[in-house]
Amino acid sequence: MSNFKVGEKVVCIDSRVNDYRFIELGLIYPIKNEIYTIRKIFTSISGNVTFYLEEIINVPMNTVAGFIEVGFKSSRFRKLDHQFGEDVIADIIKKVKQEELTLSN
Repeated sequence: MSNFKVGEKVVCIDSRVNDYRFIELGLIYPIKNEIYTIRKIFTSISGNVTFYLEEIINVPMNTVAGFIEVGFKSSRFRKLDHQFGEDVIADIIKKVKQEELTLSN
C-alpha cells in the first residue's frame, strides 16, 4: 500500500486547503513543517493513500464516501528523517568547535 507505517512520525510538507467548506464545518488541517504521528493508513475512494493522524481527530462529516472522518493524502507528508537532524547537529557542533579554536588562538 505505501512505505509508511502506523505509529510512524511524519512531517507535513503541504498544508494547502482543498475545500474551504470543510474549514467552515470545523475540519482541522495539518500545519506545514509540523510533526504528526500516523494513526491509520487506508486507500481513499479516489485511490489515494490516506492518513488519519494521532494529533488531529476530526469529527465525521458527510462526504462522497459516506459519513466519515476526513483523512489527509500521504503526498502531503514526508517521513521524519532522524539522520538528517543528527547530521545537522553534528555539523553545528563541528563549526562551534572550530570557532572556539580560532578564538582561543
